[in-house]
Amino acid sequence: MKNNQRIQFYLNLSAPGGAEFFIKFLTYWVAYSHLIPISLYVVLEMIKIGQAWLIGKDMDIYDPETGYSLCRNSDLIEEMGQVEFIFSDKTGTLTCNVMEFK
Repeated sequence: MKNNQRIQFYLNLSAPGGAEFFIKFLTYWVAYSHLIPISLYVVLEMIKIGQAWLIGKDMDIYDPETGYSLCRNSDLIEEMGQVEFIFSDKTGTLTCNVMEFK
């Protein structure tokens, strides 16, 4: 064994076959899959702002008493996807927490 071969045996410089290429590709994928370009974050925030604006101008959720909906958080779409239950009282109507004198 030559001196160069003895020192660089850990590099495994043999010609790669199909299995070695697949393993090296998977290693590359795992090592670099967590890297997200900063421009993607910027574009996602711009999309969230656009969605918040669309929620604020949606006529399907317009209320004549209170007006348009107000979106105060850009992560509202992601949080709305996590809603599982909406609680209501016995009559089936949603409570408003408004006391009216009768």
